[in-house]
Amino acid sequence: MTLIITSLRKCWIFRRLLLTAVLLCILSFDTRAEFFCSQEVTYKWVRADKQESVIHWGSYKVGGNDEPSAKEALEKIVNRERHRASEACREIHENLARCIATKYGTHQSELNVMDFGARKTLHEAIAADCKEQQGNCLEIAASDQKCAEKVAPEPAEEKKDEKGKKEDKAKKKK
Repeated sequence: MTLIITSLRKCWIFRRLLLTAVLLCILSFDTRAEFFCSQEVTYKWVRADKQESVIHWGSYKVGGNDEPSAKEALEKIVNRERHRASEACREIHENLARCIATKYGTHQSELNVMDFGARKTLHEAIAADCKEQQGNCLEIAASDQKCAEKVAPEPAEEKKDEKGKKEDKAKKKK
């Protein structure tokens, strides 16, 4: 029972972290800003068979009144997300016990009604799946910051004039 509660608690914590990250990205996106900067976070891990995999952790975009303030705000978010990506990588790829406990927790209701042969088959499948995910975390990387100044939208009148010109050209061709 303790094993199930522990895995559910960790799952709840992971969901809370993910929700917090999404909310921070939404709240930090200021449409009145003059400059926008974006950056991506990834992590790389290697399996026991030396096969490397790169996992995209997230993309982040922040606005600011000027380029230095936008860069500074983005840097804070990216540093926090790099730390979270590092923790997640270790939990997912370097913690075999956590993987097995989580999978058993999700299959607890089925385990109670299975016979011994089916339980053994499920146990072997869970062990194989978790061993496939195991390896070592190599690096947590952030792409270069890309910053751009906000471009003002065209006035509505100019768009109508252009549309009218296109319609006139189409009528002349007929």
